[in-house]
Parts: sequence; structure tokens; C-alpha cells
Amino acid sequence: MTVARVLVLAFLVGGSATPLAAQNPTRKPSTQQGTSTAPRMLVGNPHSFSIEDSSHSVAIGEALRSRMDRVAGGQFRVVSRTEMNEALKQFGYPADAILSPIPLRAFAQSLSAKVAIVSSFSHDAAGKHVLTARLAGLNDDAGMVVATPGGSGDNHAELGAKIADGFTLPLQTPSSHLPCRLPPP
Repeated sequence: MTVARVLVLAFLVGGSATPLAAQNPTRKPSTQQGTSTAPRMLVGNPHSFSIEDSSHSVAIGEALRSRMDRVAGGQFRVVSRTEMNEALKQFGYPADAILSPIPLRAFAQSLSAKVAIVSSFSHDAAGKHVLTARLAGLNDDAGMVVATPGGSGDNHAELGAKIADGFTLPLQTPSSHLPCRLPPP
């Protein structure tokens, strides 16, 4: 019986003496996982109270996200439309959902975003599109607002680009806080 105990003990001691490096997995991380260490920025589709503006809102939101990705450079990583739609489905929303400011902020927090752009979409008295967007940290009371004057309803990419370009200055300032106002153009 003592021989069996000695053999079991020798087996256990010998097994634990193997190098720890051999026990680590050797697979490489997937290239599809985000490798950027930049904080996330959520750019939601502009909120509108008119059902007829839903398709316009989604098109403007995509244009705004695309341009903000370039404007933010490496300072922020803009959550892509695909990532946003996957998360929206997990939370029970349809793809390309248009969320009002409070649910959008909660959604941004659940995606671990540090900054969000919340915008609203409406029409002026002449029927031209008016877009107002606010860039702020999720824990900040102050933020920066950019608004477009009434524009044509045909070019959503241009409208989204104008808003994104309005945020160029605060994103390029070395300060860790976003300025509250943009100087007049």
C-alpha cells in the first residue's frame, strides 16, 4: 500500500513540475476584437418626433458617424453602425433605432462609451432640415452644441458632415474637458 502512495505522490509532484508556460493557451486574439485603447464615442441617430423623418435621421446618423470617425482621429473610437445595431438588438430595440436623449445616454453607458453625441432633427418654418447636436461626456453636465442652419433635405451626408466638422475644435484641444461653446464661424 505504501508503494501505491509513493507512486501517486510522485505522479502529482512530477505533474506540477511542468513549466507554467506550457499551460498557457497559445491562440492569438481575434483580429475582429477592438484593439484600440481609445475611449468609445457613441453617435446616435438624430431624434425626431416625425415618423416621416425616420429614414432621414438614419442617413444623417450614418453620415455623422462616418465623419466623426475621421474628425476624432485616434482620440476616440466611434462605435460603428454595425456594433450599435447588434447592441440595440440585444436590448430589444430594432436596428437603427432612433432613441431620445435619456435612453441614448443609458445605451451609451451600457456600451462603455465615455462620450456621446445626442442630436435632434426637425424642420424650420420653410420646411428645411435643422439639426442640433450635443457632444458631452456621459458624466458631464456641460457639453458643446453645434446647430446647422436650415439646409436642403436632399444631402444628408453634407448635413452630417457639417455637424461633425463643428466638433473639430473641441476634439483637437489638449484639454481633457470639452469646451462649452464653439466660437462663431
